[in-house]
Amino acid sequence: MMCPDGYRLPSMQGQDRDVFGMLLQGSIRHLTEEISKEEDLFAETDRRTSRSGRRLKPMPFSLLPELPDATWSYWNELFTRLDADEDDHVRERDLLREGLLSQEVARRLMAIIDPEHPDSFTRRGFLTACLKASGCRRAGFECGR
Repeated sequence: MMCPDGYRLPSMQGQDRDVFGMLLQGSIRHLTEEISKEEDLFAETDRRTSRSGRRLKPMPFSLLPELPDATWSYWNELFTRLDADEDDHVRERDLLREGLLSQEVARRLMAIIDPEHPDSFTRRGFLTACLKASGCRRAGFECGR
């Protein structure tokens, strides 16, 4: 049955939706780490230590695994499909038009992906968020960790 735009339920599967799920999970992981850092300020002992008792440091960016070309291409293609008006900004209406996400999730993702642009996100913001959420790096792409 054909449903007009705006009345169609969000799709609950597919690779596009998996990318946004990865972004949400990455955001949760980041917030959890930030809360742990705050808790460590007030803890009597440091919980993030190795077996030898030394404090663990985050992995250097240069040691993160390289993202496969196919994944990088897919992320770029996804952004291009979402950016229907080709202005290098994806807005809430673009996400809703595709039927990938509910309105509430779309709003939250926009704030996660590109905090500098609260009403939209750019290709650079999207790719940076995807790299951070995946725990990978891309040679030649600076994402300001």
